[in-house]
Amino acid sequence: MGDVTANKVHPTITAMRAADNMLRTVNKARKGEHERFFWCKP
Repeated sequence: MGDVTANKVHPTITAMRAADNMLRTVNKARKGEHERFFWCKP
């Protein structure tokens, strides 16, 4: 029974972590682009 529960929960946690990591990467990229754009302004 424990294994079944773990199998049900684990993919969800993995997906959530993957989504969180992707969101952080996007936010970092956005922040970097914003700063670059800001500093490139005359």
